[in-house]
Amino acid sequence: MAFSLFKYSPLKLSIVLILGVIGLYSCLSFSNSPAPENENPKVEDLLLELHGKEGMSGIEGGRNWADELLSEDRKTKKKVFQDLLELKTKAIPILEILFLHPEESVRESAQDLFTRMGEEAIPSLLKLLDSNVGIQRYHAICCFRDMGPQAEKAVSALGECLDDAEIANAMEAARALAQLREKAAPAVEQLAKALEHPHWIVRVMAAGALSSIGPKSAPAIRPLIILLIDEDVSVRRAAADALAAIGQEAWPATDALIASLKDENLYVRICAAGALGSIGPKAKAALEELNKALKDPGLNSEATWAIARIQGKPVKNIEGLQQSDSSLNVEASQIFQPKDGQWLMFCGNARRNAVSSETGLPETWDLETGKNLLWSVRLGTEMYGSPIVTKDKVYIGSDNTIQLGTDLDIQAGTLFALDKATGKLIWKDLAPRLGRGLEDFLLDTTTSSPLIEGERLYYITAQAQLRCLDTEGFRDKENDGPIKDEVFISKVDADLIWELDFGSQLGVYPHEAPNCSVVSVGNLLMVCTSNGVDEAHKNVPAPRAPSFLGVDKRNGKVVWKVIGPSPNVFHGQWSSPSLAVVRGKVVAFFGGGDGWLYALDSKTGDEIWRLDGNPEGSVWRTGSDIKGGKLQKNNIIASPLYDQGVVYLAMGQDPEHGLGQGRLLAIDPQGSGDVTKKRVLWSQDKVGRSLTTPIAHEGLIYMADLNGEVHCIDQKTGKIQWSHDLLARIWSSIFVADGRLYVGDEDGTVTVFKLGKEKKILARNEVYSTAWAAPCAAEGVLYFPTASSLYAFKVKEPKKKSE
Repeated sequence: MAFSLFKYSPLKLSIVLILGVIGLYSCLSFSNSPAPENENPKVEDLLLELHGKEGMSGIEGGRNWADELLSEDRKTKKKVFQDLLELKTKAIPILEILFLHPEESVRESAQDLFTRMGEEAIPSLLKLLDSNVGIQRYHAICCFRDMGPQAEKAVSALGECLDDAEIANAMEAARALAQLREKAAPAVEQLAKALEHPHWIVRVMAAGALSSIGPKSAPAIRPLIILLIDEDVSVRRAAADALAAIGQEAWPATDALIASLKDENLYVRICAAGALGSIGPKAKAALEELNKALKDPGLNSEATWAIARIQGKPVKNIEGLQQSDSSLNVEASQIFQPKDGQWLMFCGNARRNAVSSETGLPETWDLETGKNLLWSVRLGTEMYGSPIVTKDKVYIGSDNTIQLGTDLDIQAGTLFALDKATGKLIWKDLAPRLGRGLEDFLLDTTTSSPLIEGERLYYITAQAQLRCLDTEGFRDKENDGPIKDEVFISKVDADLIWELDFGSQLGVYPHEAPNCSVVSVGNLLMVCTSNGVDEAHKNVPAPRAPSFLGVDKRNGKVVWKVIGPSPNVFHGQWSSPSLAVVRGKVVAFFGGGDGWLYALDSKTGDEIWRLDGNPEGSVWRTGSDIKGGKLQKNNIIASPLYDQGVVYLAMGQDPEHGLGQGRLLAIDPQGSGDVTKKRVLWSQDKVGRSLTTPIAHEGLIYMADLNGEVHCIDQKTGKIQWSHDLLARIWSSIFVADGRLYVGDEDGTVTVFKLGKEKKILARNEVYSTAWAAPCAAEGVLYFPTASSLYAFKVKEPKKKSE
């Protein structure tokens, strides 16, 4: 057999944390060691060996598909992808072999193409589940995972894959079953057996799948009870969450769940309380411990809900106004608006319209020759947040891989304050891991862009802590604020004024990346908590934790909180709020993880209206669009844009979910209740999924999507004026200034467009690294972030020959 030509080493488990952002995020990926060169024959030779000349008819076997997918020429890569799609089922033999290619990008392309075929590909994928090559089984399982409801025919086969010798395959089989929810019930017995798997990640995912199935997982109650004392904290939490989903039938677990209320881990305690509440009156023995749990701030909401359920009392959401303070009155004049020449928040203003008044900015640059390069500094390996600029400093978040300014070798999200003129470090703020069982599922990089007001800075750390810092750090030789016992107190460390920990104080379970960039009105900060789903990507461990907050910026106290979409989050909540004045009231617009836009009274948190950003009849499913499948739902990662009395909302998904149809809506921000069918002025559906906050300028809307296309859209009608395909995915790096639109892409190219209804490309510049975040400008300097570095570009006069 042809497979004997390959000698792949065993699949090694590596948990790789990756964000989308946004819109951010972490995900689980796995790689195998490439086979020796002499054991990797050409894909075309394998096709001939497996299928013979007759089986190759109509497949264009002489074409080097893999090399074209690996081409550095973006047009070639896109064309081969389109050609394989057009071959339809005739491409299946090619894709089967591409699953064996040593390059992960080639295998992932084949996986995406297989998934898009939908039901037509299921017979072939089922056969691949029996392949004697682990990497083929792995990608076939991932295809079923991304097919969602269409994978129902594979339930039995996926259940058998839970016994796969490769850890990655068993884990992804459990995730695939989780996506099917109650349709995966026939696999409950196999999932229950998988709870005994020697590797913790498989136990976690199996419990997550059982939670997704719900009450029909009752046969797994006994092994789930045993997992409540598992040595791994993530397993204990997942087991408690699964018992919560089973509900009343889980009453035999009551005593074990009562014991779990004393677990050292916050999220185990939260899920245990949720499980006891789901059991209801039969869990009355837990009332004493639940009443004690009310004193735990992070557990209070869940314990309150559980007590009400057990006692048979009406259950109310704990949200709305929490504190009364006359100084918290918010007026239109109190919306913080930075002055020209500075960029003091994400998008530069509370409306989130990233248009700068700067002129004289460079149109071109060259990193190799130094043309128009003022300075550059390498800061890390994963940078998703945009830079913020004051009169003398530039602020930006990253990880701690470079350990700039210190030799403290720890995994931590980092916020840097750099000298504006030179890029040299002034101070930095570290947010090390907190040991809550999220280590393998939470990014170690700061994705939030800070808000600067005077000498105070507000941002959210990689560990879900809202912090207020002194912009001068300890350089002013003062330790400001009530917090005096900072761990890091050197002259290059930040001076922490106050901190609000979303986990310990509010019970929030952040998914992948807490990345909200806050805005303020008066003394209130508008905050999204990033409460999201668990490792199986289907269940919300903290359904009664708040999604949105109003926080007193003077002391970090929560003024109001809104549960909002928390119980119904699809994945994560990564959209940053915006502000506007509507009918004399300051309204905060929050993009929810359920795909709904929420308009809240910024003073009280009371909901004014909500709007579903997804078309009626659409369904949530990860992965690229499927041929013949239902239109997929998106969530909201971009910030809502407010301009001239209209809210503009771009819909999208985590970049790791593939490509698909997106949507841009124009919304009348008036009304009350559900305004979905009443207030949409227009919707443009001929765009891809987007993480990018759109920009409004002189009657036009500019937006970019993950498909790699830049669009210019008429602001009044929603009609596309022009589109341009950059042939590389676009995250959120879009910016308008000096008559130009700057757009960075995943391949490290920055394309500069002339503003207007006629498409014109002015320049293409290389930054040689993925551009995940938006640039900004101040005082004639363009600040451009990449995945690893921050560049400052400024027009410089060319040197004379004599010089």
